[in-house]
Amino acid sequence: MPVADGVSPPGDDGHDGLPPWPLLLGVLGAVAALLIHLILPAGPVATPAPWQLTLTTFIGVAAGLTALVIERQRAALRGAFAMGWATVAAGLVWHNGPVPGWTDGDGLALVSFALATVVAAPLFQAWAGSGRVRYRAVHDHSWTNALVLAAGLAFLGVVWLVALLLAEMFDLIGIDLLEKLLREDWVQRVLSGAALGTGLGVLREQQSILVLLRRTVVALLVLLAPALAAGLALFLLALPLTGLTPLWRAGWSAASLTITCAVAALVLANGVIGNGREEEARRAWLRGSALVLLLSVLPLAGLALAAILIRLGQYGLTPGRLWALTGAIAVALVGLGCFGAILSGPRDWMARVRRANLTMAALLCAVAFILATPLVSFNALSARSQAARLESRRVNADRFDWAALGFAFGAPGRAELRRLADSRDPAIRRQAAATLAAPDRWTLDGRIAAAALRRRVAAGIRVLPAGSKAPADLVDVGAVRAMCADGGCTVVMTGPAEAVVIAGGCYGAPQQPVMTSCASPIRLVLRPGGWQTPEPAGHGPAVAYRAGRIEVRLVSARRIFVGDEAVGEPF
Repeated sequence: MPVADGVSPPGDDGHDGLPPWPLLLGVLGAVAALLIHLILPAGPVATPAPWQLTLTTFIGVAAGLTALVIERQRAALRGAFAMGWATVAAGLVWHNGPVPGWTDGDGLALVSFALATVVAAPLFQAWAGSGRVRYRAVHDHSWTNALVLAAGLAFLGVVWLVALLLAEMFDLIGIDLLEKLLREDWVQRVLSGAALGTGLGVLREQQSILVLLRRTVVALLVLLAPALAAGLALFLLALPLTGLTPLWRAGWSAASLTITCAVAALVLANGVIGNGREEEARRAWLRGSALVLLLSVLPLAGLALAAILIRLGQYGLTPGRLWALTGAIAVALVGLGCFGAILSGPRDWMARVRRANLTMAALLCAVAFILATPLVSFNALSARSQAARLESRRVNADRFDWAALGFAFGAPGRAELRRLADSRDPAIRRQAAATLAAPDRWTLDGRIAAAALRRRVAAGIRVLPAGSKAPADLVDVGAVRAMCADGGCTVVMTGPAEAVVIAGGCYGAPQQPVMTSCASPIRLVLRPGGWQTPEPAGHGPAVAYRAGRIEVRLVSARRIFVGDEAVGEPF
């Protein structure tokens, strides 16, 4: 039978004739890891096919959730929950398609599903343990799950450390079998799965220790509550004096920092509140700290929301910005719930906050789950927003992020591109067609960067003599780009098929000294293959050298003069 906090008591394993948890979960981890190894393609850089990634996702999520939520009591129901949740996860991965085609929104949708999993697991565990979802059980299962996973990963690290030490020891006496085995992919995966499962199983048998550890960790975190409360209170009080302009200038960093502080305030405040009346902090300074922390969540989330909305107004929607907006709204709603619970009256405000937390957790789980599914497409919203900004001339076609529209927004982005390819604006039509023709975003980024460099080089070229015009293909010569990209340059047309390029950075502006180290002028000649740098004159024939036909001749040469000073070598 479950105990009061919703966690199964220790010592109930082995009485029904079944193997203990370490053996059961160790075998589960090893089998799951072996199956994943057999499914995934060989090679460290091989990209798994959609069906391979889907199956490995199902196996990994099913095994991990089973190890986390399984109990003797209602084991079939718990197993069904793990299998059903793993099926949904596998379906989301299958919907995303091949990994090279994943967009930013696809990856963030999986992050949202992971958040839903983190919240759904303790809610289910609380319901499966007693048939009711009580805050005490949800609170305790949440902390226990986090501690079990952290300790299990630590045990995995210790197992690998011991395995590597043993391999080195045997290698000292000439036995390298263990070292060779540890290099095999299947051994690494099976050992990791078995170690992690065994570690979780051992911890599952030590529930009383976990309860003590949970209370110890929470007690340590509670000590940070007054410091964070004082810091956040001073920060909010200083805002009227400093103004909000520095926050708006910081942009995303300000939004992420304020959201992080709001989440930390929630965690520490709930540590002070505890899982029930008997765990509430009794000291007035701790209770006051929790009060300040909870009241600061809403203004902090409001600042983050304002910063994100300003960014959206400046640059439009993207999947990442929409996810950030969703996260800020979620934190703001939690802060609003806590704010309302506190303002309802001074008596039993902690109990009201606990009830509000439970409601908000269920709501957060549902919203995160829905956002992870194809029911809501942030890619479609982002594609329409960016296309509208382009067509309304809020952003120039040359400065528009065509790579994002073509490759970061999935199918909706490609659909908008096909529509823009029929635009009446020739610049939009040309760029959309070029984006559709690009095989990937890296090729497109390279082409866009090359075009931008070409424009910058062309804009920085001065042509002499006055009235002359440099051939268009001269800009594409690598040497010209290197000399003219930064600081501009001068092209001296010495003939219809000859030019000399002088870097502008070799000479200081008025009132500045001349640079002493710079590239020499470059002479270019027009050949059938285009503008080229002529090779230097070769050495005399070997026969003439051996015959002693060596003489001194007086020759005339052409030099480049800047003012009265010759620069570069004769040509």
